[in-house]
Amino acid sequence: MDHTRDNPLKRFTAFWVALLLVTAFGIACILIRPMTHAKVESATQAAADARRAVRADVDRAQSKALNEDALDDALKASAKALVPTQTDPASK
Repeated sequence: MDHTRDNPLKRFTAFWVALLLVTAFGIACILIRPMTHAKVESATQAAADARRAVRADVDRAQSKALNEDALDDALKASAKALVPTQTDPASK
């Protein structure tokens, strides 16, 4: 069956119109992109900046709270308590 609305001229025209539309869309995208595309900051980068800020606050708070002299004294006292007071029987 031959359709009356389908002929080579209509197919040829439809092909070139479609090709023209695709080309026009591509050119429009190329021309519009520089105007609309600013520097994009990713969500990962924004979250990383927030994490770094929190980490810096935590590090500052911990360094203020940590008394290194008291820690050294406590470690030395624990080390003395763990050292055996008896001598080795083989050394007698």
